[in-house]
Amino acid sequence: MFSGVEAHAYGFATRVCDDPHAEAMATAREIAARSPSAVEAAKRIYNRGPSLSVAEAMLLESTEQDALKAGVNQAEAVAAGREQRLPKFVNARSD
Repeated sequence: MFSGVEAHAYGFATRVCDDPHAEAMATAREIAARSPSAVEAAKRIYNRGPSLSVAEAMLLESTEQDALKAGVNQAEAVAAGREQRLPKFVNARSD
């Protein structure tokens, strides 16, 4: 057993904060503001990556990027950024 500060020093944690709950909620809000299609693609790459060769991982990433570029959520993200407004994403599964 060791503290959060020790976990950070050992390399088991990326950072230590005074209010972990507030930090977690801020991170959750940041993720929720992103395209659900992009979040799901990132999760697929992250989950499958360790079992793939470098070439397979690069192909998976390229395939995911191509699908995202063609999706309605990417178009909405670009439009929202251009118009300086919050995006209105659709469910990723219907993208």
